[in-house]
Amino acid sequence: MSEEEPVATEVPVHTITAELATLANTARFGQLLYAEGEGLPHVYGDSLTTYKVGKLEAAGPVEEIEYIWTLNHHNRGQRVLYLERHLSITQSFIPLGAPIVATLAAPDARLENGMPALDEIRSFVVPAYAAFNMHRGCWHEVPTAVFPETPVLLTSHAAVTHGWAAIDTPGQINAGDVEKREVSLHLGVDLRWEIPAAIMATLGLAR
Repeated sequence: MSEEEPVATEVPVHTITAELATLANTARFGQLLYAEGEGLPHVYGDSLTTYKVGKLEAAGPVEEIEYIWTLNHHNRGQRVLYLERHLSITQSFIPLGAPIVATLAAPDARLENGMPALDEIRSFVVPAYAAFNMHRGCWHEVPTAVFPETPVLLTSHAAVTHGWAAIDTPGQINAGDVEKREVSLHLGVDLRWEIPAAIMATLGLAR
């Protein structure tokens, strides 16, 4: 080995056991959106059930609200590569047809080396019949598919996509309304999630 070649070091794996998202266990991070909330009357009467389940919020004027359509080709090996946050708006993850995993740390999470501490980071399985609306400033990984080829709809705004456009190569971002940090670089671990068999069975999913 030449002196110029770096010595490879193995990063320890830290695994989060994912929880099935509920109104109670996700309240610190945002709003679980599903068929429970403020009932609303409607001209269609009992042929349609309607609830006010949440709302998008913005801190001051926002240039424009956007919908971002993503297609998860695989689950990235169940790895949490980055955590990011947006301070200007709430952001919703809307699974289209299959469950997703949302890995989150609350806006007021304790930080270590500029990143939420490991014990502040949790993973939640959001079923296909629900969605999740994060608080402003909630740290998150881009939602991960439980199964390959799962589309997910995100609400966002122009300052987020402008932040993406500011990068030349994949990596950390600090531009627009995007503060995106690499987990292994800041916390020194290979962060992953796993879904317990009991949750898979509850949702009627086969491994």
